[in-house]
Amino acid sequence: MPVHFERRREGDNMILSAALVLVVAGRTYCDISNDTGTSLSTTPTAEHRSHGMAGAGAEFVLSDLGGLYSVWGHDPDARGVDRIGESALRRLDLLLEMRKHTTSANCREALDVFIEGRAELKLWALKMHFASVVLPDALLSGGISHLGDFDACLSTGATYCLVDVEVRPPSAPASHGLDEWSPREPPNGINATLWDLLKTSGNRRRYRRDSRQWAVCLPEQCYRTAPVGRCETNDATIEESSQLGVLLASTFRGMAQSLGVHLRVNLNPTYCSTSKKNDAAGSFSLRSLHSQPRFLFGSSFILLFPLLVVVASTRYALKKGALMNTDCNKGCLQSMTDCFAMQTNCKDLLRRQSSSLSAIEGMRVITTIGVIAGHRAMFPSGGPVLNPEGFERMYTKMYFINGHIIVCAFFVISAFLDARRCMKLYDKFPKLNLETIMLQLMHRYLRFVAALTVVVAIEALWLEHFGSGPLWNQLITNGEVEMCKTFWWSHLLFINNYFNPSTQCMPHTWYLAAAMHMYFGTPIVMWIIHRCMQRSTSLGCTVLGSLLLVSAGVLYGCTVAFDLRPVTLIIPMFFRHGNFATNANFLNQYIVTHTNLVPYAAGLIFGALHHVIQSREWTPSKATKRNMFLGVVFGLVVQVATIFSGAAYLFVEGRHLWLESMYAPARMVSFSVPIAYIIFACSFGAGGILHRVLSCTPMIALGRLTYSVYLVHLTIILASTASIRQPVYTSDFTFLKSVASDTVLSFLAGLLLYICVEAPLSKLLMAAIEKFASRKRGENVKSDSPCISCKSS
Repeated sequence: MPVHFERRREGDNMILSAALVLVVAGRTYCDISNDTGTSLSTTPTAEHRSHGMAGAGAEFVLSDLGGLYSVWGHDPDARGVDRIGESALRRLDLLLEMRKHTTSANCREALDVFIEGRAELKLWALKMHFASVVLPDALLSGGISHLGDFDACLSTGATYCLVDVEVRPPSAPASHGLDEWSPREPPNGINATLWDLLKTSGNRRRYRRDSRQWAVCLPEQCYRTAPVGRCETNDATIEESSQLGVLLASTFRGMAQSLGVHLRVNLNPTYCSTSKKNDAAGSFSLRSLHSQPRFLFGSSFILLFPLLVVVASTRYALKKGALMNTDCNKGCLQSMTDCFAMQTNCKDLLRRQSSSLSAIEGMRVITTIGVIAGHRAMFPSGGPVLNPEGFERMYTKMYFINGHIIVCAFFVISAFLDARRCMKLYDKFPKLNLETIMLQLMHRYLRFVAALTVVVAIEALWLEHFGSGPLWNQLITNGEVEMCKTFWWSHLLFINNYFNPSTQCMPHTWYLAAAMHMYFGTPIVMWIIHRCMQRSTSLGCTVLGSLLLVSAGVLYGCTVAFDLRPVTLIIPMFFRHGNFATNANFLNQYIVTHTNLVPYAAGLIFGALHHVIQSREWTPSKATKRNMFLGVVFGLVVQVATIFSGAAYLFVEGRHLWLESMYAPARMVSFSVPIAYIIFACSFGAGGILHRVLSCTPMIALGRLTYSVYLVHLTIILASTASIRQPVYTSDFTFLKSVASDTVLSFLAGLLLYICVEAPLSKLLMAAIEKFASRKRGENVKSDSPCISCKSS
């Protein structure tokens, strides 16, 4: 226990402390009783009374308060008091009020010591005093996040907690989902009141102004002796485990009554931080490693890869400098180690690509940057925002609302390449070979899972030690980290978009799971298409068109069956309090494999057609290239129109399910087909300046990093969001600055992951497959040759 909270045992000091406390308490009581302009009254006076004010007060609840339902917006009479007195504007002495209501002797004793230290202007007491939310200012200002001073609170040995508070009218109507019927702008224009602003909480294009987060800095004894938690067993256990939440509700009650509102208070124990927890999260103890075998084993696994890079790079440098004998036969281990040499992997990264499909690398880079920008705009919006109206204005921009469709580009690119690869294979081996298919599937799985395993291990074991902040426990320690420790296996099996999809461990990896599922079915589908193409080109094209129609039908059917919106609306409250994890559209339409088949089918169609046309050695004329380039321009226009067409489903409340659901597949088709066509046109030299930009050397090098960048970028965004100390101001400039820094950091981290894990393991995998294939073909393998030979991929 910190020294300033220790009870003084000496008789003189004890008497002096008691006297000072009595004096302070007596003066405060007299002020409350006699001075009409000092503190908050627990009972509304005549000037505060209004209709329905009898329900004003505060209560502790166990349910989450940050969902997508509000009680404001539909009742025009919902409001608090019409007028407040001067006393209601005075600051609530939070800890003094808490002392009046606590039933814990240890908590009361610690609060007495705090009150005495504050009276004596002790720095630790003043830090605690100013580290909490300022009330009633926080309530009256309309701000949604008030974080206090996190570091000052923990520096005193106190406990810092974020309290969820919901502001309701005294007689609240039934809650309703966010909609367009609730007012978008506060009624009464320039003469709008606080209650008018709260009525906009029901509009889906607005943040819920009735959902607040307030910081409270309290002595550790109050947190330790009055634990908080969520129990679902019996009322007695709930009452016992929620004492601190009830105490805070009692502390807020007088203020709520004077303003004529009803406050619902919820305190999640994971939203509290202590100095001991913070120090433990920010430092490692070598002595304690023996008691953490999982941490020790996982850290050894992570550090193995950079260690191999150092060893292999040193060995390569010595061979280049003729300081090592290169004539001797290399053993298996030496050959495998050579794959980790940084010099060769960097050369492969910067190698110029002569393929006609080099524009794909540039498209990967642009898509990855678009994903980073989208996540930078989305995830911080769920954190503390200084000017909510800044994000609310951004949510009216369609490239933000409907821009998440850009992920379709990854599916199209993957399918285009997979289709060509399968068609080439079946040209050589027309019969369906199960062993060859299994080898292809194993290669894809191992190539994807290698870098993913390392990133999941870092998230589960190291991430919580990388920082701290008011939201660190909420977003990182008890969010991302805890979920990764529990559900890491579902990510490595690529079933995380179906099994426990609401978990917050690397939520962006749903794409990897969906892409893996689609690839598992690609060899069979492309074998059927290849057979049809051999019989008749028109038959093959018919099958390809049917594939797109079936994919669109599946998306349409799921949208209707689950009563979903045709678009997953990214509204301001989507990421706040993790609401996205329970959103029906996100879980049943956005992340699952079967509703993302449309862009993959589009990629398969153009990939197969590209192979057929290229195998016939067709070369377009200059006139044909001009016409194809016009098609590229038209495709870009269609994509822009597709993004902005989402406005019809954001600003309109009325729904005609069977008709509106058709927009879901139409949107996918109109965005995916132009991407596939652009790849097709660029491969025949008809992309014009777009092809030159997409296929330049820097784009090709950066494109090879995109998989690693995709894996690590969200970790950087979440860590930066969770470590902020105060609500952030949002504007176009701050957004672009954040996107630029996230992009640079993500590509640097992706480069490190590529050099240490992705590139060397890809070489090892390719070498092993080639070795296996050569033995299956009966080719002679020298007995003195190494087990594998790492060549540039």
